[in-house]
Amino acid sequence: MRKKRKKMDAAPNHGRRAGGRPPVLVGTVAEAREADAREHAVLIAAARAAYGGGGRLPGTRAGAEAGAGAPHSASEAASDADALAQAYRFLPTQTDAEAAAAEEAGPDRAAAWRARLARAYYARLFREYAVADLTRAAAAAGGLVGLRWRTQAEVVAGRGHLLCGARPACAVRSGLATFELPFEYEEGGEVRRALVKVRLCPAHGAALGEARRAAVGRAAEAERRAAGGGASRGKRQR
Repeated sequence: MRKKRKKMDAAPNHGRRAGGRPPVLVGTVAEAREADAREHAVLIAAARAAYGGGGRLPGTRAGAEAGAGAPHSASEAASDADALAQAYRFLPTQTDAEAAAAEEAGPDRAAAWRARLARAYYARLFREYAVADLTRAAAAAGGLVGLRWRTQAEVVAGRGHLLCGARPACAVRSGLATFELPFEYEEGGEVRRALVKVRLCPAHGAALGEARRAAVGRAAEAERRAAGGGASRGKRQR
């Protein structure tokens, strides 16, 4: 008899707020992506190669001085990372896609390159499960979770589905559970929300629980402040 894979919500019933909604985990996408520098660099190089290796970012010294096909220097790599930080979106919306298409077709060469690089980078990601940075999940460290999508090499190696999807890389493959995370993050100057799946071992699942409890505490504190503010306004109106 096949054993059913355990699927766990990021917030069990006792951790839910009024109305049955799980607490929203607050975190970051950029730091988690850049923390795994090797995977990040490999993907940037692959995205650059999609345009013949010659898409040097206009407006930089490296871009002005290097010809198509010249070696990818450290300064160019930094320029690529900066460009990606501006243009990449963890989960692009229709509005994001339309804005990127307009930039690619527009007269601003730097903006067009940023949009192309971000599109090529995103196309090389696998988005069924995320990799979770839980190094700041403890309440004392902020109760934050970082998420990024997996690379092809990680999928082939089983990281994030056959092996625990936490970072730093965890080799545990037994007792994994799937968590669906209501996730809030800031990107492009706005706060966004997404529902993201991760596969974690028991130890990292417990670390996620720390972040969940911090999220419950933040939600409760926000509700107390809102209630206090309403009471204060009511007193002033009397």
